[in-house]
Amino acid sequence: MKFAENCPKSCPPDDVEEVTGEVFRFVRNDPPTSEDMKTYADEGKPGSDACGACALSVLRSLEDVELARKAMPWFKRRLVARALLLGAHGVIKQTGPHKHHYSYWVEATYAASIHEQFTVIRP
Repeated sequence: MKFAENCPKSCPPDDVEEVTGEVFRFVRNDPPTSEDMKTYADEGKPGSDACGACALSVLRSLEDVELARKAMPWFKRRLVARALLLGAHGVIKQTGPHKHHYSYWVEATYAASIHEQFTVIRP
């Protein structure tokens, strides 16, 4: 698989899995647009974790969506979008201090159109 050119060469890490099944993401637009799928690296905000900055933050269940909204109240102002992804779409890994947070590295072939896989399912 190939990933974004702005990712470090050692990214994604070795302990990722192919992304399969449902993922959820907080978005601003209905339907989701490419703007909703920008990574921190795309926005020029790499921070201390350049590899993580190349990934999209996603959740794996609606239960996780509610946990994220409780942990970070500003998510209550965002829409929730769902995608059903296949292994070819990229790789995923649980990251960060919250067990519900996953980093999703989009396979380069799908990067420009990954927003088309997502559908808003709730406010």
